[in-house]
Amino acid sequence: MPFWPRILSKKRKSDRHPPVTGSGPEARSGFSLVEMLVCVSIIAVIAAGLMSVFFAGVRIWKRASGGGFSRMSASLEAERICSEIRQCLPLQSVGCSGKKDEISFPFVSPGGRVVRVNYKFLREENRLKRSETDMASILAEDEETSERYVECFNGLSAEYRSFDKDNQSFVWQETWDKSLGAFGAVRLTFKAGDEEFSRIIMVPGR
Repeated sequence: MPFWPRILSKKRKSDRHPPVTGSGPEARSGFSLVEMLVCVSIIAVIAAGLMSVFFAGVRIWKRASGGGFSRMSASLEAERICSEIRQCLPLQSVGCSGKKDEISFPFVSPGGRVVRVNYKFLREENRLKRSETDMASILAEDEETSERYVECFNGLSAEYRSFDKDNQSFVWQETWDKSLGAFGAVRLTFKAGDEEFSRIIMVPGR
């Protein structure tokens, strides 16, 4: 059989399966507009739900991490203040004194200098101020004071334990005069944000 009849006898695939025409079910080759709109709506609802859950989780994480950091900072700062009071010195020339919102005492700084430390809560500014004065400048009557603010507290109150001779018992009072010597015990109530917590500092040797 010659070559060219075989070529003519071969039909293309498109000839064997001609394109479907008409309006029946076999004529549909894609999505209709309604189907597309339904798909887009479903995807939009799912995406909106996922995004709301994601952002809610981010807000909770930020609130938790920020609150935890603030509480940790306040706790560490409170422990540092308590440690300084616990190491106060019984120096009559300076003395320990205190009020409800202020406490002052001599203390040996990490550098080995004897200083007078003063903590005072400023109600007008709603923050705690720490002042430190070198003992040499106090004796020379030329006081040089360094100050800094403890920003993590928005409240501080102090009480001082004393012995009531009439009732023969210990009581807490809101003032302490330096003529009484070093503190026996101090109770500090800190306020950090919406939380309050107390620390009782026992001074050794009293």
